Amino acid sequence: MKKLKKYITKFFRKIYIYYFNRKYVKESLKARKGSCKKCGSCCYNFGTKCPFLSKDNKCIIYKIRPIQCRIGPIDKQQQIVGGYEDKCGFYWGKKKSEKKLSKRSKNQKYQ
Repeated sequence: MKKLKKYITKFFRKIYIYYFNRKYVKESLKARKGSCKKCGSCCYNFGTKCPFLSKDNKCIIYKIRPIQCRIGPIDKQQQIVGGYEDKCGFYWGKKKSEKKLSKRSKNQKYQ
């Protein structure tokens, strides 16, 4: 039941934000960095896989995919709810690897 609730939340949150909070979507997509890895992680809704994913989780209609697929994750929260934040090529702010590098460079300055 918990898993189903997670998938329902993920699906309806994205639809709601996209249709009723366009300003937020535009701002968030503008701040988003990275690119789609075509991993298929965001292509699962209600615990079922999108019928257009191949066996290796690649989208077979990638060039003509619908708008809800094109926008990908709208924000970091969607990745967290979906459970694919570490797999996805999109990110907001700094990547974990960039944060580690900036911490090292700060430590090196003071040593």
